[in-house]
Amino acid sequence: MRLFKRKYKDKETGKIQETKKWYLEFSDHNQIVRRWAIDSDKAVANELMRKLKIIINSRITGMPLDPTLHEWLETAPKPLRERMMKIDLLEKRYLAHTDHLLHHVNDFELSLQAKGNSDEYVKLKVNRVKAIVKGCKFATWGDISVTKIEAYLHKLRQPVGEKQGMSPQTFNFYVQAIKQFCKWMVTNGRASQSPIEHLSTLNAKVDRRHERRALSVKEMQKLLDATLHSKTRRGRMVGGRPSWEMTGLERAILYRLAMETGIRSSELRSLTKNSIVFDEGEAYVVVDAAYSKRKREDRQPLKPESDDLLRQFLTTRLDDEPLFNMPPKNNVAKLIFKPDIEAAGIGYQDG
Repeated sequence: MRLFKRKYKDKETGKIQETKKWYLEFSDHNQIVRRWAIDSDKAVANELMRKLKIIINSRITGMPLDPTLHEWLETAPKPLRERMMKIDLLEKRYLAHTDHLLHHVNDFELSLQAKGNSDEYVKLKVNRVKAIVKGCKFATWGDISVTKIEAYLHKLRQPVGEKQGMSPQTFNFYVQAIKQFCKWMVTNGRASQSPIEHLSTLNAKVDRRHERRALSVKEMQKLLDATLHSKTRRGRMVGGRPSWEMTGLERAILYRLAMETGIRSSELRSLTKNSIVFDEGEAYVVVDAAYSKRKREDRQPLKPESDDLLRQFLTTRLDDEPLFNMPPKNNVAKLIFKPDIEAAGIGYQDG
């Protein structure tokens, strides 16, 4: 590997001249001799020669590049990167930053699925990342910037007519999603470092849309008694049938299971008739590992006073039928819980 200036004969004077640019002669990873015009500055040419020597050695030995060099490749002049790509000097992983971000997001989705996350979790996380990528018009890794993300999310926080803007908590969920994606890119060797390490979240306590509090025992019983004998609540009609429908008994059972076991809405949604087990006089709720937060089958005991109500309710369900025909996942509180506690005379605390 050597640096040199090419000599040529000046057509006007006939004298031998040297080119202004320095040239680099080297043997690539396939032992093919290359000669590239580099730069008129010898220091710049020398530094590039040093970097190319490391890259060629890495390509031959299969050893990963130093993170500093990886970072340099992300900002190297496009014509130089294209030269190295043309002779297959760079492995694909070091060119990932040139691919469209949505290709990486698709791989990120597969990675989340492979780790056993629920479909609901994966969809929510990926949709938030895609919303930022599309909303900020990011095409490649180099386009990502803290300023653009903050501006996009700030815009979503603004109210439109009577509709409230995004809450600080939702803002934070979006920030967490895009930061998780960027961290995954680095961990997978697709990028040298995250460009949004300093992207900050908001203080969600400043603007809580619904200030949550635990119901007292007296309020819980009041809610269950009132809901048990209340009217059926239904969703909008789709194809001549309601999109969801829950009787008072069904909602009372739902609330009772949630109160006694503490299992989450997504876990409640996954339950079937077979999820309720009666064993030696005791009743249990069994949550499949695929839906459990701890990724293992959970067996939660129920209070004896729930038995009769449960047995009555289970006679209305088929074995593999969902136990509860619940509203859409983000509207449970709005469509059933809030109306039911208000009907029971319990204030729904609004922040």
